[in-house]
Amino acid sequence: MPDLPTKVLDGVTIHCSNMENLEATLAKYRESTLSIVCKSDDLIGVDRLIMDNPIETLYVLIDEKDEDIKEWQNSFVFANIIEVHNEKQLMLRLCMKAMIYHYNQGLEHRRRKNNGLANLCFLDSLNALNYSNKFY
Repeated sequence: MPDLPTKVLDGVTIHCSNMENLEATLAKYRESTLSIVCKSDDLIGVDRLIMDNPIETLYVLIDEKDEDIKEWQNSFVFANIIEVHNEKQLMLRLCMKAMIYHYNQGLEHRRRKNNGLANLCFLDSLNALNYSNKFY
């Protein structure tokens, strides 16, 4: 989904142009907390990657017109699928995910008495929260 306005979330988002690129990215960041965002008509290609990689969350932008995909998706077994119905909902969820990620990183740095990095993470968290206001 190359048109998503994720520039502000650059530190936590990576756009993949095709399945091969997504597969390489998943392999590169295997030790990270990973989420995938895709349109419902891309689910059939993504399903194999989800089963073979440690994916935390799958965000699916639903195309209500495609009944075949809806039926297939209902039979798909994955613990944490979040359906969204428009790009605003999707971006709001991504902003919140980034905010929580940065905040937790800040807490971890603060626990280790690394206040400089903690403050940078907290600032990134606030930036993600502020950016989310665009999508309410």
